[in-house]
Amino acid sequence: MSFWYLATGGGASGAHGCLLRCSLVVSPERRHAIRPGQFPTEEQLKDYTMNQALAGDTTGARQSVKGIANRTYLREAWQTILFVEAGHRDVQGVKDTIVSCPDQSLLRCHTYHDIPLGFLKDGNLAGAIEIAQTMGDFGVLPLLLIVVNLIDKGDFVRVRETLPHIPDNAMRAFIMNMMDERHAKDRDRPDTSQP
Repeated sequence: MSFWYLATGGGASGAHGCLLRCSLVVSPERRHAIRPGQFPTEEQLKDYTMNQALAGDTTGARQSVKGIANRTYLREAWQTILFVEAGHRDVQGVKDTIVSCPDQSLLRCHTYHDIPLGFLKDGNLAGAIEIAQTMGDFGVLPLLLIVVNLIDKGDFVRVRETLPHIPDNAMRAFIMNMMDERHAKDRDRPDTSQP
């Protein structure tokens, strides 16, 4: 069984991510729910949780991650669960993982802002919007990124579909102005489609 895994590194100055392909075999007895005291260290619990997610048991992994207090281990394990769900393009799984996040400040990471855009690039605007909305206050930037991406493509119909989900009236007015400017700019371009 192969899985794609987002590995991050970097230090206090920032995180850099890359996708790694991992082969993993997890026996059925390893997929069971954890027992109190089963893992003497949080690092072992983090590794177990990540293995659960990579093996496809994201529901179990969401339960296991609740036992991790160390913020670094928590981020690694929770991020793995989220990216496994996003990799499967499972809108509900991503939403469930976001809601189950034991520390909502983890949603501030720039990497999470890209998840709705991945769904948008696959043509799933509704899923992208749902995920951004599930992120709460941290989802405003992804919503704006969705709109900017659509404006850049000249997809004004879908921009209008997205606008009601932008919570700020001033921001919606700004977006409408951007859209009008882009539309006028596109009209003024010479038609180069004809030889």
